Amino acid sequence: SVTSQSVFLIKCPLFLPFLFFKFKDDSKQTYRIIDKLLNLAEISQFNCRALHDGKVDLILLHILNHDPMVNINGYKLNLTELINDEIMNSKNTIKMIVDLVILICSSKSNGEVANYFTQILTLPNDNLRSINLTLDILISILLSLSNEPKNQYEIGNISEFCTVEGLQSNVLKNHFSFFFML
Repeated sequence: SVTSQSVFLIKCPLFLPFLFFKFKDDSKQTYRIIDKLLNLAEISQFNCRALHDGKVDLILLHILNHDPMVNINGYKLNLTELINDEIMNSKNTIKMIVDLVILICSSKSNGEVANYFTQILTLPNDNLRSINLTLDILISILLSLSNEPKNQYEIGNISEFCTVEGLQSNVLKNHFSFFFML
């Protein structure tokens, strides 16, 4: 069962695009997939980063902007059936997609996603709805970045369980040690 204490559940993000490929003609199943991915993204930033690594943000941006051809690691994914479906164009689905893209891009992004955002806003586009949705996403991401992060340093390889908060960076310049009691 998934709880708020779960660290990460997506162990192999490389396979995430296959979900969209497998169910590209089934909007009800794709809706359920997006809903589950949103739930996972709300649990942990590790899941958000895994969703980015699986190019879910890029796929969702293509769906939002009615751009059916997505290039995933050199393979073309045609989402025409999905994009033209009534379920995928409902307000509830669009809100879920926008929320999920914001969570993913606030945790991790790259030049490919930034380039796609730029294309949407700069290339000739008659779809005012997609431009407005893209601007809403970018504004939300930028507003989330205005918060100053806490000092947090990872210890070991399981970051969520092993962190030290509030440690001043000048302490790392001197000698220090950790003591653990079991």
